[in-house]
Amino acid sequence: MCCDGTLFAYVPVTDEEARRLRHRLTILPATAKVELRFEQRCAALGPRGCDVYDERPQTCSRFKCKLLRRLEAGEVVFQDALDRVAQIVAVVDRLDQSLPAGKSFYFRKALLPEVGERVPKDVAPEVWLDLKVLDILMRRELREPADEPAEVGNSGRPAG
Repeated sequence: MCCDGTLFAYVPVTDEEARRLRHRLTILPATAKVELRFEQRCAALGPRGCDVYDERPQTCSRFKCKLLRRLEAGEVVFQDALDRVAQIVAVVDRLDQSLPAGKSFYFRKALLPEVGERVPKDVAPEVWLDLKVLDILMRRELREPADEPAEVGNSGRPAG
């Protein structure tokens, strides 16, 4: 989910990583507010995983979601971790059917109103409920507060 655009909008890269990966990824230019980065869904994400695994950016190689860190610490067993990921994927898949076509899930989800306490008039109740569930699951299972992207226009840099 970190590579498919579910968790993050962008992945920051160094100048050297940008040069090395330019042939595989569309590197977006740096601005005064935002560093060099590429947009998620990662173009190097293939059917069997990362196609540039040995040369992937440091941000990617260092990132471990909360659930993986808990698994490595022995706080959760492997099957429970798989079940939790499957639960999140099921919600994302349902939402994917309801969101406007376009870029990655992250960007498409950002087009919807904020997930507040009341269902917005222009959003079906089941979509709103899935957004609420996804928000809870991602905070509980995948993200630490430091992993939260500040805004879609930001890098969405995972803590590393």
